[in-house]
Amino acid sequence: MKFLYFPLKPPIGEKLAISQVFGVNGEFYRVNGIDIIGHNGLDIVAKHGQPVYTSHDGIITFAGLDEGGGIGVDIKTSEKYEYDGRQRFFKTRYWHLKKYIIKVGDKVEAGDIIGYADNTGFSTGDHLHFALKPLNDDGTNYLQDNGYYGCIDPYNYFFINTMKHITINNNQYLLYEPLKIAISIADVAELNKLQVRGLNTFPIQVSENELNGYWIISGIEISRIKDIFNI
Repeated sequence: MKFLYFPLKPPIGEKLAISQVFGVNGEFYRVNGIDIIGHNGLDIVAKHGQPVYTSHDGIITFAGLDEGGGIGVDIKTSEKYEYDGRQRFFKTRYWHLKKYIIKVGDKVEAGDIIGYADNTGFSTGDHLHFALKPLNDDGTNYLQDNGYYGCIDPYNYFFINTMKHITINNNQYLLYEPLKIAISIADVAELNKLQVRGLNTFPIQVSENELNGYWIISGIEISRIKDIFNI
């Protein structure tokens, strides 16, 4: 079983520490000659020289120098995923690197090291600029004229970071808002395996109304989430 929704792994460490979210500070970018209506990615906190990992399986489509992004890498997904009513490839971007250790055409898997963090390009300090774009079949940006150079907010695509752990009448669930999925927890002890990935394992007591509109999946052990959601 595998969902067609596109899940991402954090490219820096096991959790996301975000210093600038998507869509903000539009005036700052326009004043500095960048024609976007707001920040077109996530700025993820990173130490100088910290390894940067791929967030998904795919192929390297760019590795080099960009005037604004500095040293960067683009990765196209190896599979299509659901977006705006049809299956599409996606592309992720990793910018402001110190260097990269891959080349165009290389196939990579989620968790592979592709380079090291820095502040090359238009940057005020060490961090990783991470961006996400849905693509047309010919590889061009599906949303090129959306005011963000075709980028969309990557945040809700980071699976574990958007899971909500709840309890209802002593029954525990993991809720995933983007897909409206509620996973009934079969083995509470296995939650510890997800804690290091960013999941808050202290459940919130809620009413049964919290599950309205959710697809409830029962009998799945937590250890299988990695395989089911391809994370």
